[in-house]
Amino acid sequence: SLMRFTAHRLSDGEFILSLSFHHSIIDGWSLSLLIQEFVETYTAAAGHGRSAETRPATLPYRFYAAQESADRKSAAARDFWAGYLRGAPAMPLPFAPVEHETPGPRWNETKFTVDPAVHASLSALARRWGTSLKPVLLAAHVAVLSRLHHDDTVLTHVFAGGRLDEDGGDETLGRFPHFT
Repeated sequence: SLMRFTAHRLSDGEFILSLSFHHSIIDGWSLSLLIQEFVETYTAAAGHGRSAETRPATLPYRFYAAQESADRKSAAARDFWAGYLRGAPAMPLPFAPVEHETPGPRWNETKFTVDPAVHASLSALARRWGTSLKPVLLAAHVAVLSRLHHDDTVLTHVFAGGRLDEDGGDETLGRFPHFT
């Protein structure tokens, strides 16, 4: 199954709830909503909280899937991005694999280990700026590309949440991937 809830009884009045799921079906935002709703419903059902309110209907996930499908097929979107990116230079990393004439995988990944002291410094910087580590690392990535290619204009991409900007879009459960 793609998602499992298991209650582990510790005693007559105590248990631990564990949840396991495949990463392809729910994102972090949705997981927070799901757990919040579960805890509120359980607490109310156990008589320890206000009565469980029915969650208002949200934007169905199928709307997101339909919009993603339409966007992928859209000639206007394709033309927009082709025009916007026309002439943009490739910015390969010096340690990235060389392109071959035969098609290969569309995704490439390079793994490396960050020194714990560097990680601590970057985390401290993120805290000072009031942000998470992800934007700090993205800024570092862009700065490195800029210096490597001697160009202030950098082209890169980011994997981000792609929830629809509609009423209820922020309360819809699911996974909303989007490359920008």
